[in-house]
Amino acid sequence: MKARKGSAEINSEIALIDGVTNDDGRSPFAKIIVVDSMGTGRIPQWLAEQSRDDVRYYSFDQNLGSAGNLHQRLCLAAQTEATYCYGINHDGEVDLQVVQTLRCHANSLPSVGAVYPLRFRPNRGGVWDRNGKHGFALPFVGSRELPDSSHPLEEVTWASSNGALYALAPVRAGIHVWKDLWMGWEDLEYGMRLKRNGYKQFRCIAAVFVDPYEYRELEFFGRSFFITDKPAWYAYYSARNLIAATKRNNSGLLSLSILTLRLAQEALVTVMLRNDKQQRTEFLLRGIVDGIRGKLGKRAFP
Repeated sequence: MKARKGSAEINSEIALIDGVTNDDGRSPFAKIIVVDSMGTGRIPQWLAEQSRDDVRYYSFDQNLGSAGNLHQRLCLAAQTEATYCYGINHDGEVDLQVVQTLRCHANSLPSVGAVYPLRFRPNRGGVWDRNGKHGFALPFVGSRELPDSSHPLEEVTWASSNGALYALAPVRAGIHVWKDLWMGWEDLEYGMRLKRNGYKQFRCIAAVFVDPYEYRELEFFGRSFFITDKPAWYAYYSARNLIAATKRNNSGLLSLSILTLRLAQEALVTVMLRNDKQQRTEFLLRGIVDGIRGKLGKRAFP
């Protein structure tokens, strides 16, 4: 899990920690790991007051970004005796039934790298997220129809880390989240490498995770469109990291062609639908250049 700085977010994080228990009051997790960037001290103070010896809190003196945060979560979890790490972000809610369903399926699968929930996107018009069936930078794939539950698992190449159950065997074998991406597509790149190293990944239809990822609905020529509602600087990391992930894992002509079309699509959406068009376009172009050059890490923004 990761925590943010505002009082509302901190209180939400503490409530989430406090609520992760079974009916008998015991936590189903061997350890609860909280990874924070430049923490305020309020979380460890609360943990000390509550005598929570099942929670390990780690605060870093630099902004890890989402990639660094996920990297640390998995590495710290791999230092325990646990078999899996269930990842949850600041905006996710823990559903113990979902966790247990994911773990049950993971235990039955050979060479498993990750098992993901079926993701419901309420902020994207209420669709079921079907991303990840191919290891390419494809546009969003979703469906308003609930997938056929007679096929409980579908093999995928990647999915969002929010609500994902990751096997720790790959981490212990030296396969780590690429923290130099800093922000964006680190779960795509990690999924690509899991596949490349022979680890299977599946989406579990019976484990539903409500993902409140930020989208904004727009009308254009009488049609509704949903676009990600991220700050302008995010365009830089999105473009750069898509290029970096593709270069590192899929250098074939097909993957490069799909990447080019995806970046062209993002440029078109920016010009036609997004606010702050000039600034976003500048970030997008800088990201493309740095992605080609292999210049990674956190830049001067945000």
